[in-house]
Amino acid sequence: LRIVIAADESGSMCGKAPVKNRNASSTSETATFIQLQQQCMKALLSILPDEASLSLIGFSAATRSLASGSVLGGLEDLTSLRNRAINALSSLTPDAQTNTWAAIKCGLDQADELTFMILCTDGDPTCSPVEGELKSLLAHPNLPRFRLLLVAITNDRMNLSLMHELAAATQGLLVYVSDPSMAATTVINAGLLLKKLHAGVVPRSS
Repeated sequence: LRIVIAADESGSMCGKAPVKNRNASSTSETATFIQLQQQCMKALLSILPDEASLSLIGFSAATRSLASGSVLGGLEDLTSLRNRAINALSSLTPDAQTNTWAAIKCGLDQADELTFMILCTDGDPTCSPVEGELKSLLAHPNLPRFRLLLVAITNDRMNLSLMHELAAATQGLLVYVSDPSMAATTVINAGLLLKKLHAGVVPRSS
């Protein structure tokens, strides 16, 4: 099993996420989208499968590798990999445009075995392939071995229709994080569901 985590580091991620107070009568803006993303990703890293290879990428106008490794070597390798990934997430600096397709394609290109990509983003892609994200995804030869968990962080610019289409095309999941206080719990539940599904997943025939 291969896991690819994609973290949005585009310029819009420095925006503030609305946080409801305890009685939900008002909201404040105290957490940035990138801080909320870090919460989600750290939660996911805490439930990594015992046997998997992991790569963590950042994406804005282009993609870059942040951390990679395998957890096949046991607890020590797993702990080391989690720590490296968390350190990398803490160093993200929002900048430039949002090229969601570049991130998805990076995961697809690695899918020489069953691959789960967990992609976190806060908005509408501002860089797109000529054919569009969905058509490009459906045309990729590695699609049968690829599953996409999209974590959509609360934002009124979010293209939820496109996000849903992309997740559905891979037999994956779309998780909408609308409440920062519930971010970690929401994402962990989605990750656990994906983990359960993995046992019975058989890659589709092309």
